Amino acid sequence: MYAREHFQAQASDIFLCSPTQTGCTWLKALSFATATRTQYDDSNIPLRTTIPHVCIPFLEYGESSIAAGRKIPLFASYLPYTCLPKSIIDSGEVDLVSVEEAFELFCKGVSSYGPYWEHVLGYWKASLERLGKILFLKYEGMMKDTEGCVKKLAEFFGFPFSLKEERDGIVQRIIKFCNFESLSNLEVNKTGKQVKNDAFVDNSAYFGKGKVGDWRLEKLFEC
Repeated sequence: MYAREHFQAQASDIFLCSPTQTGCTWLKALSFATATRTQYDDSNIPLRTTIPHVCIPFLEYGESSIAAGRKIPLFASYLPYTCLPKSIIDSGEVDLVSVEEAFELFCKGVSSYGPYWEHVLGYWKASLERLGKILFLKYEGMMKDTEGCVKKLAEFFGFPFSLKEERDGIVQRIIKFCNFESLSNLEVNKTGKQVKNDAFVDNSAYFGKGKVGDWRLEKLFEC
């Protein structure tokens, strides 16, 4: 709740808001590689040595301060739309939920961030009301047309791919580097660990099979 009351969003800030187990790690990797493609190449991109969840900080985990001064201000959140910091929701058209209501969502939901469908519906409605401000992507769509989705991300970020970049294969290079097999085989993601809630978590726990419907087959780690 601290971030909700005190985080001050800037006009250039970009927020990746998706529920857990919906391709968050992949989305973060694609977004980071796309937004920073002029700063890094395959040999020195931070994703080689740092898990995507560290490259793009979480609002609710108190990590947002480490992004200060970034040229590409990317942030992430698992929060429902109506629980986002007030400075992000500035249209005046949204009724923010109270702390008590947020607690009820926590208690009743199938995940720690409230009911999944309510989470998705909140952002879907917002994307229709705030055209050009919210880009709504579906995991199935990303799997079916990854190139098209990466181009949408770049355009939404304000950094569309140039014709030269497309001719040079930059889009495909990003997709190849960020695919499930490539990311999961990086040493940092095979053997690395990080601290979450005072416990060590294997980075490999953030990588499933990368298949549509895989959540039905196995219980993945909820970060």
